[in-house]
Amino acid sequence: MTDGMQAWYFRYDTEEEVALLNELYAQGRLQINYFLPSMKLVEKVRVGSRVTKKYDEARTPYQRLLESGILTVEEVAKAENKFLILNPVAIQ
Repeated sequence: MTDGMQAWYFRYDTEEEVALLNELYAQGRLQINYFLPSMKLVEKVRVGSRVTKKYDEARTPYQRLLESGILTVEEVAKAENKFLILNPVAIQ
């Protein structure tokens, strides 16, 4: 790289580059939504200068969606089928 330019300053604007990045993001989305659990902040209490935070149990966004009860039976079946065909090793 010349003139002190860093790699992250380059643009990805050709059709090939955009297609590759979109494919990469799609795979990352599947991994995050189905296989990477996260803890959500439930409560934050400030007593003086001390802040105490409480988190819920770590779950994946997929698990949270199923537990929310907002999906129809067909949507739940579709999400479960998608989960069953995914291979986390292949996604990684």
